[in-house]
Parts: sequence; structure tokens; C-alpha cells
Amino acid sequence: GSGFRSASYLRVSDGVVTQEAVADGRNTLPTSYLLKDDPYVKAVVDNGEPLFTRLDRTSMGATLRSVTDEWDITRAALLPVTVNDELHGMFQIDSQGTDFSEDVLARCGAMANVVELALGNAIAHQELEIQANTDPLTGLSNRRGLSLYLSGDRSAKAMGILVLDIDHLKAINDAHGHEVGDRILIAVARAAAGVLRG
Repeated sequence: GSGFRSASYLRVSDGVVTQEAVADGRNTLPTSYLLKDDPYVKAVVDNGEPLFTRLDRTSMGATLRSVTDEWDITRAALLPVTVNDELHGMFQIDSQGTDFSEDVLARCGAMANVVELALGNAIAHQELEIQANTDPLTGLSNRRGLSLYLSGDRSAKAMGILVLDIDHLKAINDAHGHEVGDRILIAVARAAAGVLRG
């Protein structure tokens, strides 16, 4: 609405804040900057709590200060998005002098909750797909994964299949236990994966 400059979704990794998406009506391209330059994002990362604040340009680093000065941003709301008890990212809503009303804050909080649920479901679905299509011991595709690959749209027309037989694996399992046999399977899988193309 009037007085609000933009909304963005931020992710933090390895000391860098990355805008994954920006909505500002001006088609601004997402950017990234150092976490040490943004005490507000750092506070949300550290404590996991929403933050509604007046911005103090003297506490910002150079990269964040240039962004806030360019758009005359004076206030910000940062709402964490947590999935499986881990911070996934956060919404940031920037204001050009307009205070955040209780109604705006409630709608922002509700939006963050909906995104948390949707992301949680998407991540759980992706993890189940991985579990269904890979061998839990080696991480290689299982029969279902191979079947999906063969029935899918493959750009390469040529294909090769590698079949390995580990000599005397049953005897090793019988003599030394299945843990030793499992370590051998893992080592062979890693060795094969290390020399094959993706």
C-alpha cells in the first residue's frame, strides 16, 4: 500500500544475505549483500523472532546503507519463516516513513505462517521422493528410481548400464557381519560414483 516501498524474501548462507524475490512495482532485480552489514537480519537470524524497527543508518554497513538511502527506507518489518525448527528465510517489508499498523503486521504474520506450511509440505514431499527412489545405504538410485529415469524425458539418446558383482560379499557378511559388508557396498558405490558422469 501507500508508503510501503517493497517486500522481499531473504535467505542467509555463509555470511551473505540474498534476496530470493523482490516485489516493489519497479521490477527491481534481487541482490545480495554481507550479513555483517545488516544488523536487523542478523538479529532475526540470531533469535528467530520477528523484528519491527526504525532503521538507523549509522548501524548499517555500506552495502545495506546504499540500498536504504536510494529508496529512502526508514522502517522495516522482518518475519522469520521456519521449517522443521530451522530458519528457512524471512520476509522483509520496507516502509518509506509509514508505521506498520496492527492490521498490516497481522497480515504479514499470517502470510509467513502460510508460507511455512507450504514450504514444510514441499520439503517433506521432496524428501519422501528421494527416499522412495534411492537406496538408503548407498544413496544410489534403486529400481523405482531407475524405472522413473527410463520412463522420463531424457535428452541423451545413448545410455549405458553398469552392473557390478562384488566377489565373495556373502562370505564377508557371514564371516565379519553385515556392518562390514555394508561398508564395502558403500565404498564400491562411492568409487563408482566418483568416476562416472552425473
